[in-house]
Amino acid sequence: MAFATRHPFVDDLIPLILEASDHWWTQDYLRLACVSPSWLFYIQKRLYACPSIGSFAASAALVRTFEENPGLLHLVSGIELQPMLREHESVATQAPSIQFLLGLEGLKRIKLGGQFAKQAQRFLNALAFPELVEEVVVDGGLLQEAGWLPFPSNAMEWDEGLLYRFPRLQKLRLANLELDLIPRSGTARFPINHLILDDVAIAGGFLCQSIASVNTLTICTKSAVEYDEQIRLVLNHCDVDVLEYEVRANQCGARSILDTDATTPLPLRRLRLDGYTTDTGLLADIAQRCTTLQELSIGGRGTAVTAQEWVAFISSGALPALERFAASWRDQCASVREMDANRPTRHRRRFEGEQDPACYM
Repeated sequence: MAFATRHPFVDDLIPLILEASDHWWTQDYLRLACVSPSWLFYIQKRLYACPSIGSFAASAALVRTFEENPGLLHLVSGIELQPMLREHESVATQAPSIQFLLGLEGLKRIKLGGQFAKQAQRFLNALAFPELVEEVVVDGGLLQEAGWLPFPSNAMEWDEGLLYRFPRLQKLRLANLELDLIPRSGTARFPINHLILDDVAIAGGFLCQSIASVNTLTICTKSAVEYDEQIRLVLNHCDVDVLEYEVRANQCGARSILDTDATTPLPLRRLRLDGYTTDTGLLADIAQRCTTLQELSIGGRGTAVTAQEWVAFISSGALPALERFAASWRDQCASVREMDANRPTRHRRRFEGEQDPACYM
């Protein structure tokens, strides 16, 4: 009687198996960790790469785990601290565990939320190794869900001292909070690769006074009136390669974000507007100020530009470097694509249009 030969399991397949699904339960990890030392290693590597803390009790438990198993510390490259206060709890009583977690070496990503979103600069300044951090996220969404209203006293302060502490910072995302911008006192430049402001109310100051250059600036706001002037000043005084501007409410100011006294061309390579009122006046501003634009994306329903006007704008040659045009209105983009089909192959651009107005590329 012949028996099939059993081949040994290849441990290199374990991370591929774990990455194949995003729906692992805690009990799944516990069972798999008991299979073999190799499974235990990859489970720990997955669980402790970026622990997410949702309560102060969980914070204390994680600290105990690290103290009892110091070999796990080298697995941590990020942490998410989003505890919410429960009855009879206070942030002060949790100081030892907070200090321990903020003192972890090797953190490249940190997210602050919950109670830590209040005056978040306090906790960012408490990081023991900020020079290694590449990504910072501060999100006050949990506070808003719990019914907390933003107060100026809870606003996050952003000054040059804070930026000095993060020389490797590549991405900064601030969401659902108030921001107090303190102007720079010197001429030092603090380049940021990607700055994201999502539903952030600026309590004081101007963005252009706090940053000198940013590769990608992404702003999502409920009303264009709140941010139009901020963006104008940033474009005129800072180096910006990519601007992504999303307006959730169809409100517009008297001037476009490009309508300024300055006439010098902007270094913008990519411009994405979603929900922002688009008319022929804005197109004229784009033609005048964005001559090096390579990608132009317009989304949402706030457009007053006809298909014929789009064709005239694209075919005018006002944007000689344009390589890609994306819109969320299929009929209008089809007209532009038909116009481009008559151009020599080497001069054709990439045009994209979506059938569903709610879908945006």
